[in-house]
Amino acid sequence: MPTDAPDASLPAEEAAFVVYPAPGASVFDEPGGAVDGFATGYAGFEAPEISEFMQGDANSGEFEVMAAGGSIVTTVLVRRMSDDAWYVIGSATPNIQVAEPAAAAEVSSPLTVAGEALAFEGNVVVQVRDSAGEVLGQEPVTGSGGPDLGPLSGEIAYDGPAAGQGAAVFLTYSARDGSLEQVAAVPVVFG
Repeated sequence: MPTDAPDASLPAEEAAFVVYPAPGASVFDEPGGAVDGFATGYAGFEAPEISEFMQGDANSGEFEVMAAGGSIVTTVLVRRMSDDAWYVIGSATPNIQVAEPAAAAEVSSPLTVAGEALAFEGNVVVQVRDSAGEVLGQEPVTGSGGPDLGPLSGEIAYDGPAAGQGAAVFLTYSARDGSLEQVAAVPVVFG
């Protein structure tokens, strides 16, 4: 259920770790609402399977999200911030291991990405998004097509803010029907 009116902003040290929704704009007073909005609206899963909330402490936890008919879990991390609303602070999957950028890293165009991945035909789409979730730049980056994780690296040019918060979003798609299969999202700060 949404809260009545979110605060206009979060402290910079909290905002730097937010992926979804925009810092200070959350209307989610329960973690499940934030994850559902992230999975379907932000990431683009179609009819995902979402686990029960796995609470870490009083203000954080995670959910497992799986594409309909899929078998790869995306773990979505949530946190209740100082405005008493819930936010997604990142997502991870065993088949996309992001080494760069680090969470809350200050970035500029082109964004350098590095890590390891396993995806259909090795194809990982990397997007740079602003705090509203708008795609500022996007490029395919090649990882491994199987059977093991392989090196992933590249640069993603983007047009966007000189300051503020956003995310680097790593997406892979199903060989079966082309639908979204997994997503790793890392919060970044434009600078």
